[in-house]
Amino acid sequence: MFFDLFRSRQSQASQLSRDRLQELVLHFLMQMAWLDGQPDERKKELLSKILVQVYRFDKETVHRKIDAFDPAHQDSHLALGALRALPVGERVQLLRDLWAVAIADGRAAEREQALFYRAAKLLDIEDNDFLEKCIKVKAEH
Repeated sequence: MFFDLFRSRQSQASQLSRDRLQELVLHFLMQMAWLDGQPDERKKELLSKILVQVYRFDKETVHRKIDAFDPAHQDSHLALGALRALPVGERVQLLRDLWAVAIADGRAAEREQALFYRAAKLLDIEDNDFLEKCIKVKAEH
């Protein structure tokens, strides 16, 4: 599923520009990738694939952002607050992608699981059945 909001220059749902939405999603997913330290190449490749294929990033931009990312200077709560205005289907897709990044190295550590559930709550997705299904999903990207 592609983010419909990224097709237009301005999101009607959130009044955020496409570029700002992309930036928020980028930092949100990268927070998960760096949560348990420097991500391995497999996790970086999956993150890059998700950002390019689902969120329509330019591949070179993604590689530059990954190389320059510093998790100490990011605030995922700020990103999540703005992303809460997205339609529910897109917030669910974002959680699926977040989980795929978490399990890219074969398993989700306790901190990754905690971030996933905190993100679901902050994104206003409280369907525990859905969340439990995500936990069982393998990274298929």
